[in-house]
Amino acid sequence: MVLFLAFIMATPHVKFKEKARVLIIGEPMFFLLNIARLYLTILCGYKYGVNVMNLLHKIVWEVVAPVVVIAAWLIWLYSIRIIDTQAPR
Repeated sequence: MVLFLAFIMATPHVKFKEKARVLIIGEPMFFLLNIARLYLTILCGYKYGVNVMNLLHKIVWEVVAPVVVIAAWLIWLYSIRIIDTQAPR
């Protein structure tokens, strides 16, 4: 959640009102995603054992969580037209 906040606030040439809007939507979304991540990790640990839980927690989520945050940030940049999809001519 803090990484998403940092990416949004560090984006130049975007008005604070737009940044606040995406944070009001994005932060609760990442909070709920984090709760789901914890639930899934505990559920897998209960069903498959502590080794699987440690694998999920220490390896899988350490890669997946930042990728999801960066993807959400890039989608937001694309939606406000900071990233242009056409190559320079």
